[in-house]
Amino acid sequence: MFKYPVTVRLTIDKAAPKFVKAEVLGKKSGKKQKVFWHDTFDMYDPYQTRKVEMFAQPAFIEPIKSNADHTYAVGYDNGGKRKYLWPCGGDHDENQRSIGTGEAFQPECDCLSQMRVDPLTHGLAGVRYGYDGVCHQATNRIVCPAGLEVRDAKGYMTKGWKYLTYTLYGRLGIKHKSGLAKWERIKTGCLTKTYPRCSEDVTLLTHPDDHEGLTQSHVDHIQARVEKARKAMGEIYARLAGGRLTPQEYADAMNGHINTFKNDLVPVLGADLHSAIFEEVADEDVVVVIPHMAERVFAKGVPDDI
Repeated sequence: MFKYPVTVRLTIDKAAPKFVKAEVLGKKSGKKQKVFWHDTFDMYDPYQTRKVEMFAQPAFIEPIKSNADHTYAVGYDNGGKRKYLWPCGGDHDENQRSIGTGEAFQPECDCLSQMRVDPLTHGLAGVRYGYDGVCHQATNRIVCPAGLEVRDAKGYMTKGWKYLTYTLYGRLGIKHKSGLAKWERIKTGCLTKTYPRCSEDVTLLTHPDDHEGLTQSHVDHIQARVEKARKAMGEIYARLAGGRLTPQEYADAMNGHINTFKNDLVPVLGADLHSAIFEEVADEDVVVVIPHMAERVFAKGVPDDI
């Protein structure tokens, strides 16, 4: 959060009195005042919605570049020009593809991104990278007022990845009490009304009908191992927050544990069903927590509210 006072300034142009310019300004000691956020509102339509769009592009490293995507979102003005960029902890380049569009009150999306108030996470919408989720969960949070989800992103709910990124993190990354509490605080401070897609029931993320041959017994055993994995991931994050791991070591430890979780499901599912469910990643070590993104996200510190 900000460690110094901020000022909200509202300005009305006499030549166009129906429009109000809103600005949030802050000033560190000895520094010039800086505009952290600004927008212009039509007083007769203060909650005008505008286009928001989700993008995906190949993840930036092997061995996941061919079958996993980084995701992020943008918002546009009425003329179709990009007004907001929500990078979700990563970068963007010319290889991106659109994976969904909708309409939202963009200041709400911008607030949910936490770009202005939580610079440590680089616009991850309160997601503690690698622990609550990754860019997929952050993008889902930002565009939830538009009812969007990154379902067409590789590595999210596609093929075997569903049982890693979605089963371990969920859609919004609130699979534990502290994560849920933090997300509720963000929503309370950002949203003007309730949006169904900004909430999630995290107790039923795997179902017997998800895959042929999957039984309720399988699901129960998977859930038990998910809870065990979540506890271990929390311990790894605590080591990072306590300065006992570098971001690179943290990413390696998280990925190692995620792969252990995947491999531990072989005796639960049986070799054939495990191979059928996880498909191309069944026998491959995957990278879910990208090391260079972890280094970027945690370069200036680590949120320790676990």
